[in-house]
Amino acid sequence: MALSQQTLRIVWGEARRLIPTDGADNTKARLQAVIAALATRDSSAAAANFAAPVPLPPVGSPSGAAAAQMVASVESAVEFGQQGGRALPKRAVLWETAKTGEPVETQRSLPPSAAWIKDATAAHTSTFGVDGDATHRIFTLFESDAEPKRGDPAFVSGLTGSGLPSPRRSGHPVSVPWILGIVAGVLFFWMLASLSWTGHSVKQARDLMAGTLPVVTGAYLEKLDAGCKANGNVCNDAFDAGATSPQTDKATYAAATCIKTPESGDSPLHTSAFCQYAWSLALTAANSGNLAGVGTVLSAVLGWPVGISQRTGTLSLAFPMAGLIASIALLGIALGLGTQGNIFGVWISPQKRISLARMQVSLWTVVVLGAYATVALFNSGMLAELIQAAQQNGNRQSLLETLVTFPTMPAAILTALGIAVVSPMVSALIKGDVGSTASDIAIGLADDSQIKDNSGVGRFIDQVKGDGSNLEVRDAPEKASLADLFLGETNDSKNLVDVSRLQNVLITLILVCGYGTLLFDMVRDIAPETLVGALNSSKSLFPTLPSPGAVFTTLLAASHGTYLVSKAAAK
Repeated sequence: MALSQQTLRIVWGEARRLIPTDGADNTKARLQAVIAALATRDSSAAAANFAAPVPLPPVGSPSGAAAAQMVASVESAVEFGQQGGRALPKRAVLWETAKTGEPVETQRSLPPSAAWIKDATAAHTSTFGVDGDATHRIFTLFESDAEPKRGDPAFVSGLTGSGLPSPRRSGHPVSVPWILGIVAGVLFFWMLASLSWTGHSVKQARDLMAGTLPVVTGAYLEKLDAGCKANGNVCNDAFDAGATSPQTDKATYAAATCIKTPESGDSPLHTSAFCQYAWSLALTAANSGNLAGVGTVLSAVLGWPVGISQRTGTLSLAFPMAGLIASIALLGIALGLGTQGNIFGVWISPQKRISLARMQVSLWTVVVLGAYATVALFNSGMLAELIQAAQQNGNRQSLLETLVTFPTMPAAILTALGIAVVSPMVSALIKGDVGSTASDIAIGLADDSQIKDNSGVGRFIDQVKGDGSNLEVRDAPEKASLADLFLGETNDSKNLVDVSRLQNVLITLILVCGYGTLLFDMVRDIAPETLVGALNSSKSLFPTLPSPGAVFTTLLAASHGTYLVSKAAAK
């Protein structure tokens, strides 16, 4: 009787690590036959919740012969309903037991569906050890000829968790990962809104000084004139800004001149104390929310970057960009805690190790996307009105080419992101063949999952290997450690420092931190003349992200190349 691949994989996953304490092959064959029989029963009569199936190792691999022997044995046993001259049971429990034979319930409680093993009614028992278990636990297989109760699983395993009820959810509906995720989302959208508001405030400040907002410009000029009369020292150089006799109201006439881009020399916004005072007053008025008709609370919540920048006289987007980067990182931490119970959970691979490739991709994603969102939202807020006017005026369509809200990515950064994504794909191909022979590889690529995967993408995904691979596979994500970034990935090298991985980690951190510094320098201390000059020329303030140069790309490519070559050489 031929069994389905799903059933065979379930049997292999449940029994592959168990070793009979009596050393008899027949005892192991009995265990496999029991699991196969219960797994093939009608699901309505046996609601077994088996753990995830494990692919059988290919023929020719170290465990290939054992797998082939298991297939032949369980198919024969299921067909005839017996194994070793004894009928197969209708229910079974595999549970850790003490030397006295009593079930051990220190780690997890025995579920009601398996409580019958305490009644000494088992028709047959056999004991097993666990391969690689330093604690030398003993698991006993209890068999029973009685039908399981309706709704109860036919097979329960304290080793793999099969047949055990799902953990009860905490009485608190909001957990720590949820709280972190909500905080990350609020922080992310707050920073986006603040950047858009700040960009729009810059545009309105320039319009106030230019007099293109007649309804509110008058009030602004009155405040400017009153400020000059109250502090004449600040406005003594108003004539230098462009006011000439017989103009008596120097502030009114000089304000518009301050924002004109000179044909040569420095801008008055850089050289004139009066112009700097006029700009500061205009930006404060635009940021107050009065022009938009909103309250002071909303303007304080969204316009805080301008409030901070006014202390230095320049505009800084460093804090909003840091907030965006922090929100993306916080979201990753929340996802890691929620899925793996580890703050570095998004870095944990299917092998339950901290993945170097995942770390690199996430770091570049956090830094580059955080910076990109910063400049894109600021550009959008500052240029939105200009873009709308250009779209409505057919003669100004050429302006749309210079009013770039979403900056371009330098080729070096696109290359860095591409290398960070492609490198783990190539790594997965190499890891998939570690410890295998040429025939193993040929057979492994022709298994059911690969045949069904017509795209071939599945070959680039890390898969949990069975005993036929030398790749280290851990039992739980809790065993993942940051030390994994520097240690080998095979059972032979898991305790040895991999120099190529060490080099890759250090170079990645240097490049990410270096480019992050370059990004922060780009958005810090933006002078008023720079902001006004971009608006006067109808151009984006940030048309592109800064380019780190060709050496950056070369260093990154060399680092990844060295790592992949060393991994292939180890194979």
